[in-house]
Amino acid sequence: MRTAQVSIATPEVDWTALQNFAALRGQLRVSFTPRCNIACWFCHNEGDVPPPLTRQDRSQQPRPRGLDPEGHLALITSLMEAGLKRVYFTGGEPLTSPVARPVLEQLPEPGADASYTLITNGTRIRTHRSWLSKTYLDKVKVSLHYFSDESLQAIAGTRIGINAVLDGIETAREIFEWVELNTVLQRENAHEVGQILDFALERRMPMQFIELVGTASTQVGHLQPCRPTRSSPTCAR
Repeated sequence: MRTAQVSIATPEVDWTALQNFAALRGQLRVSFTPRCNIACWFCHNEGDVPPPLTRQDRSQQPRPRGLDPEGHLALITSLMEAGLKRVYFTGGEPLTSPVARPVLEQLPEPGADASYTLITNGTRIRTHRSWLSKTYLDKVKVSLHYFSDESLQAIAGTRIGINAVLDGIETAREIFEWVELNTVLQRENAHEVGQILDFALERRMPMQFIELVGTASTQVGHLQPCRPTRSSPTCAR
């Protein structure tokens, strides 16, 4: 087993835990940014200011990035060499970050049983399709928590229409062999769950339904939304 050498200009950091984690063939979640071009009310961005709260109070902003593209690539490359098998790129919305393209375009070639996955809201995929198609990404997971302009507005507080999300999904399917959908079950989309499921089944796309953590009931019709705050960003009750 090779020992990972992480070439990052922070000599005071002990990377032993990450090296051991890679050797156990775990998975790494790389958040390019906590920012997003929409603001789903349940988004919590663990340890940072969630997009809905930033919209409500512009004085509350996420922390600045800790790594530049070279730092991301050095870390990912070293961990892959040490045995890491799965890397997930997320946000916020990862494709809103200036770091996304230089990192994703220069990813080291994965081994036969390794994979890179992009988790996105889908709205920026068509804009970036020319370079996304040339990366080593082998899977895209698109968040589809809505199926109409009305539910998208209710859940994400955005003027972006549902067609932008659905077009992003279709564009992803043109580029990548493996595209999955994620849906967080909640009161605001309970009436559209059937349509979302039909959409996935018609395209033979894997579908993951996610239960909101900390709600009083697991029944979709009774899910009560909570609004993230700086002191309680995870919406836990």
